[in-house]
Amino acid sequence: MYIDGAIIKIASRCNLNCKYCYIYNKGDETYLNQPKFMSEDVIRSFAKKLRNYLQHYNKNKFIIVFHGGEPMLAGKDRIQFFINEVKRVNKGVVIHFAMQTNGTLIDESWQVFFQKNKINVGISIDGTKESNDFYRVKKNGKTSYKEIKRGLEMMQKVQKQTGVLSVIDVNQKAEDVYNHYHELKIRNANLLFPDDNYDDNYNDDLTLGRWLVKMYDLWFDDENENKVKIEQFVKLNALILGYEVNDEYYGIGRPNTFVLETDGEYQINDPIRVCYNKMSKTKLSVFKNEIEEIYELPLAFMYYNNHKLLCEKCNACELKRICGGGYVINRYSKRTGFDNPTIYCKSIAFFISHVQNRLMNYLGNEIVSSMNIELLNYDNIESFVAKDNKVKNAFLGSFNKKN
Repeated sequence: MYIDGAIIKIASRCNLNCKYCYIYNKGDETYLNQPKFMSEDVIRSFAKKLRNYLQHYNKNKFIIVFHGGEPMLAGKDRIQFFINEVKRVNKGVVIHFAMQTNGTLIDESWQVFFQKNKINVGISIDGTKESNDFYRVKKNGKTSYKEIKRGLEMMQKVQKQTGVLSVIDVNQKAEDVYNHYHELKIRNANLLFPDDNYDDNYNDDLTLGRWLVKMYDLWFDDENENKVKIEQFVKLNALILGYEVNDEYYGIGRPNTFVLETDGEYQINDPIRVCYNKMSKTKLSVFKNEIEEIYELPLAFMYYNNHKLLCEKCNACELKRICGGGYVINRYSKRTGFDNPTIYCKSIAFFISHVQNRLMNYLGNEIVSSMNIELLNYDNIESFVAKDNKVKNAFLGSFNKKN
């Protein structure tokens, strides 16, 4: 198995205190024992391990995404050292650099830095100012919206296609979110499900599904030549039309990144730490292990195959190829591990049914008939019956919280 990208936690501290943050505010305490910033020793070791990894798989392309915490807190010198060292040790390899940031620290000097190093920047900003004011707050509890908006606008001056990540807030109208994207002249966006699971106070009704349907229709019907590209919708369309897609949320493909922490530890997935404290820890590091050793871990096998390793209910569902069981984080329960449908099962089934119907209606009856496609009916999909709290798949259930 070959994974072609790494999430580099160049900094493990943040200048914001977002209420839904999976690193600092969802129960995991791993960050308390992490160095605040990645050291030069870790960077040098990773550069060599990456060279070994690429040679092992005979590959010459790789993607690196700087992350945090807030990666810009690491400073330009540290990030520049990382870039230079990785390139020096991996001559002949095409390495694409990106960064996911809250954008509050962007100024003209950072604009120059990003352009010089060809770093594609993504900004985390929620769907409306009101949502940002509530969730994406500073350490003193005050809103960070003004600073985030300024950072986004500065990046758009040098990277017109600057993308954004937004955690879905169903308390905000889809129309307001979509209009907000237009007002900010956003061209690329992705909508993230909240990192909740069966141990949180989740709502198993159709609230999320109905919100997604409204947002999708706004997007689908938008004839503006500069309409925002919403990645989740584009990928779902592709899956329904029969294409293969690698995605965290949908399909039967696999995720394509691993994580490098500030102390040099390899980890599988960042948000998985919300399941229980220290779940993300692997005890594998750049100082003693090759990258491919990650894949020998049971957690890695589960994660990279999570859209195929499904619970009994998901395996029996007619939406399995498109849904893929949903986002793995949303399937977790301390009692039954990952042996569950997503907590948003009803909403996702409702949403997929709607999208498939809209696409088929757009194609027309003649084409749909020739393809022998039957329109989905949410009311006839019966696989999302109530969870029964019994482990049916021993491997998926083995990740439960062991007291």
